[in-house]
Amino acid sequence: MFKVLAKTFSFLLHPLFMPTYGILIMFQAGSVAAILPWEVKQYVLMVVVANTLVLPMLLLPIFVKRRMAKDYNFSDKKERMLPLLFTFILYAVTFYFIGGVSLPSIIKGFLLGSTIAVLLTFVVNIFWKVSIHMVGIGGLMGMIFLVILKLLSSIVGFLLVGFLFSGVIGTSRLYLGEHNLKQIAGGYALGMITMICTIYLF
Repeated sequence: MFKVLAKTFSFLLHPLFMPTYGILIMFQAGSVAAILPWEVKQYVLMVVVANTLVLPMLLLPIFVKRRMAKDYNFSDKKERMLPLLFTFILYAVTFYFIGGVSLPSIIKGFLLGSTIAVLLTFVVNIFWKVSIHMVGIGGLMGMIFLVILKLLSSIVGFLLVGFLFSGVIGTSRLYLGEHNLKQIAGGYALGMITMICTIYLF
């Protein structure tokens, strides 16, 4: 039962979902991002979902079928290198397309921060297996912090839910034996710090 729940949360809180979740949160944040024209929101969401979720997900079966990975867990850090590289490229393409649109800087900063976080995860993964799930949700939490601080948006509810889900996914990855506590904490710190610094300086 607990294993099923852990796997379910690992899927629902998969790092590839985080850019989409982040964009949806900003569109509901009661800030300048929330009053963008529907056509602009639609374009941004379409580009983000296609390049940061759908395309990377479609690549995963190819890696497994070609025996570049044993299964969809990508438990060995060597198996993660190529997926991370392709994900970085797709995230960079996303930022390129979104960069030409007139949008609040926090949205562009969020997508740039996500791209940098993937790149840093790729580099760190060469030497140490860090939790990519925690990098993802750590980055999302960093964005929520900055939305509250920079835009004075009242989304404390999202913050509290984010903390709850951070604990859930961290516990799930530990329970499944995919990571130890240091890898969980390291991934969370990497994602959050990268996102906060990127959005703040963007």
